[in-house]
Amino acid sequence: MPSVGTGAGQIFSDIGLYKGVVVALKHIKKDHIQVTRQVLLEFNEVSAFFLLMSSIIIIIIIIMIMMMIIMTMTMMMMITRKALIGVLTDYSGNSHVR
Repeated sequence: MPSVGTGAGQIFSDIGLYKGVVVALKHIKKDHIQVTRQVLLEFNEVSAFFLLMSSIIIIIIIIMIMMMIIMTMTMMMMITRKALIGVLTDYSGNSHVR
């Protein structure tokens, strides 16, 4: 998440969400940290979740674009058909379209 400032003077800090609560992040300079197998599995689960969500979002965007193309093509066909009917109708109101 981005940095945030307070109203009474600006204090900037990197923030994040932890169990639904906004928290400040503290940077620690360490070359190596040791994590348990359970934490590694949780990291993999979270990364798989975000990969799945991003794939779903991409699919939804592609479907929306395809729907817009189909709607545009349908509107163009309707406009073309109306223009042709107007051309093929004489001034007496008799249509030459079958």
